[in-house]
Amino acid sequence: MDILDRIRQEYSSLSKTRKRISDYILDNASKCCFYSLKEFSSCVNATEATVLSYCRGLGLGSFVDLKKELQIHMLSTVAPGDRVKMASSQSGSVAELYGRVVKSEREALRSTFEQNDLARLQEFNRMLRGAKRVFVAGHNASRLPARYFIHRMVPLGVDAYELDLQDEHQIFSRLAAHTPEECLVVAFAMSPYGAATVAVTEYCRQAGIRVAAVTDSHSSPVAKNAQSVILCHTEFMGLTNSSTSIMAMINLLSMLYSFESGGAELDRQGLLDGTAKKFDQFLD
Repeated sequence: MDILDRIRQEYSSLSKTRKRISDYILDNASKCCFYSLKEFSSCVNATEATVLSYCRGLGLGSFVDLKKELQIHMLSTVAPGDRVKMASSQSGSVAELYGRVVKSEREALRSTFEQNDLARLQEFNRMLRGAKRVFVAGHNASRLPARYFIHRMVPLGVDAYELDLQDEHQIFSRLAAHTPEECLVVAFAMSPYGAATVAVTEYCRQAGIRVAAVTDSHSSPVAKNAQSVILCHTEFMGLTNSSTSIMAMINLLSMLYSFESGGAELDRQGLLDGTAKKFDQFLD
């Protein structure tokens, strides 16, 4: 259930103080995404201990968890352009905004590299190498890294194709054209998770098709259906997502894949070069 709906559902049973906290959140959901615990406590005229107790009453472990739930709400209900405007408007100057953006992107990269060690990346690439055909799924903002993944991996010999998530017939006809052992679906998904991407991974789990996920959390619905998961920090300035960390992981995966493929990649490249020269003869 959405966090604001949860607050509304429990509102009538709350104390006067907790109703005041709830009123402030319901009226200022976007602002609350940026507050520290101290700042928020001051806004609602309550102690930090009271705010933390309020969070636990909602089934949350901390004020940070409350902010994350509010961010998920904003991602689901506010248009991307409006979220960017909200996030940027929290800065008092261009210099301050620049500093906040750089800090956020650096933190995303740091967190992402810490979450994914070499063994995790090699496991992901082993699944790629063992698949005869790789299908790549991404919805809305996740389509950009999905297509970049194909751009990076196809020249390395990965037989990768994008699934058109708007065409159910194409999705299932392509997946059904190969045995489950031959296929791998690489799913890109960040909050709010595309329903079509999640549906594809659920189908794959039931059909015995392997899934490798690039997502933002172990609790992501695509992660639950995957045998290999790359975790990327995508939260950007509280109200929107950034693909920076995903792009960095794709670059790293492709470099490792190339290095570990060795001679096989050189043989394939030679074959491609020879085919290209023959094709060029027909253009002369």
